[in-house]
Amino acid sequence: MTDTSPFMAELTTQINQLPQRVQAVIGLVPATSARLLRQRLFNLYPATTDARLGVVPELIDLAIALNPPTFRPKPLTVSEVAMAHANAYAAQMVTGRAHQLLNQSQLAPAACRTAEADIEKNLAGKP
Repeated sequence: MTDTSPFMAELTTQINQLPQRVQAVIGLVPATSARLLRQRLFNLYPATTDARLGVVPELIDLAIALNPPTFRPKPLTVSEVAMAHANAYAAQMVTGRAHQLLNQSQLAPAACRTAEADIEKNLAGKP
């Protein structure tokens, strides 16, 4: 089943603007039930008229899923190290896209700074 909502169309557009290798890594991240719920809620109750701005939380969630702020020491294989590096790179690209969308939005500069500070706290695993 294909979701044709404006939200999913914008999310797909933003992801398609990333390099192909980043898109390939993103494709390995499964959609969580929380993400699907947020997408449905956004479709029912759009928070903003700018669909690009509504995608920012999803991009941040995707970045956290790609590169979770946890430390679990264990011996890694070469392929696990390579995937960790690919995920970290993809997470940086996705986070950069979220920051870019915030800066292009019609939000007040103070609101953008607050949102960017919250993004960085979330990525660092701080509540």
